[in-house]
Amino acid sequence: MQNSFGLKLNKHSPGISAMRKHFGRLARSLNLLTRSGAALGCALALSSCFKMGLVENYAPLISAHPSGVRAHTSKREPSGHRSLVLVLKPSLGEAEEIIGHQYVLGFIPATRLYVQQGVKDYVYETVLEQLQLEGHDVLTADESTAARAASIFEPNHIIKAEIGSISTTAYDGLLMRIASASASIDYTSFSVNKRGELEASGDVTFERTRRLTKRSARAPILSALLEDTIADTLSDFAKSPEISIQSRREHYKQADSAPLPVVRPPSFGSEVNTDTLLSRMGSSYGFASVPPFSAEAALRIIQRGIEKSAASELETGAATVLQPTIAFANNSVHWWNIDAHIVGVKFLEQARPRLQIDAMISVSEQSTATSSEQLLWHASCSVSAPRRDEVDGYWVHTLEDASRMLFTSAMHYFQGASTHCRPPGDNL
Repeated sequence: MQNSFGLKLNKHSPGISAMRKHFGRLARSLNLLTRSGAALGCALALSSCFKMGLVENYAPLISAHPSGVRAHTSKREPSGHRSLVLVLKPSLGEAEEIIGHQYVLGFIPATRLYVQQGVKDYVYETVLEQLQLEGHDVLTADESTAARAASIFEPNHIIKAEIGSISTTAYDGLLMRIASASASIDYTSFSVNKRGELEASGDVTFERTRRLTKRSARAPILSALLEDTIADTLSDFAKSPEISIQSRREHYKQADSAPLPVVRPPSFGSEVNTDTLLSRMGSSYGFASVPPFSAEAALRIIQRGIEKSAASELETGAATVLQPTIAFANNSVHWWNIDAHIVGVKFLEQARPRLQIDAMISVSEQSTATSSEQLLWHASCSVSAPRRDEVDGYWVHTLEDASRMLFTSAMHYFQGASTHCRPPGDNL
């Protein structure tokens, strides 16, 4: 045999035999490496199907007053001249919406990131929180009841936040993890025309991105980063002419209609062990690093549940106020105030664990024609909801479920295995 250099080689010579053995070992090594790489690639590709929920955000009732302190009708401006902002609720969005990935080796997706409550709801609650931090009082209503809410409380501003885009990612850097979040939010301001209808009066979009470098970028870190990014857009909007200039309060006169249900901030009794509740809510996301929720955030979750039940039971949209808010409406307007005082929260360890809430629920009618409220009815209720094991943040969602049951049960004085309601003063 002659090689390309013109040298004759014996195929049975020791040199040729050694070369064959060497290339054989090299081929086997390359084959093993290829198969290992393929297996790793397949494993990582499969892992990209794994979903990881971000820790959800709920607007804490930052300015909520202690139990017993209620709003009073007045023609004067609120103390401190805080502006009042009515935020329109978003339409229902997609739950478990994927908004990004965690990457390994810089380019291989390891997990898909999502928000259990849906991105629309996440942005909405973040906007409510940031408005309070910016120094505004806040109330909410959907578009169908916003004009009625405006006729009662006469807000300085009516706004709606809609999502242009939302994303968050984490990938490898040099010995570190790089986390990134971006948000594009469109803010629309509204007024109420002479026909009592909402009318868009301005529109502005803000886009912001935040990045950070840490040794790890787990879901709680990514959630906080995304929340801060959304808050950046709202902070810029709050400084924009659309909201920073104090608008003159308008007297919105509405035609006669059914009273609007208004869910006021609920309260915890001194006997409620909030530490256990808040700790379990945080840990139900599956991360030891999740800080406990605040009591004010838990009250907001309870308020959300009552609001949804009230809208369904009373067959009309319900508004919420995040602080005791002064009404400025003309004397022809009346509405229903819904109050909840939570006197007990228990975790029941059963075959399927449950969350029990004991509370006083009341509905009173109020008009700006009088400074007092007329109590329509009240009930003492105990309800328990099964733990939502199928979702991230299962105790958080269970708390909202139980709160929905509270108002529904109080409306009908339900008596059942998981519900017991009675008029106050009656024996159990």
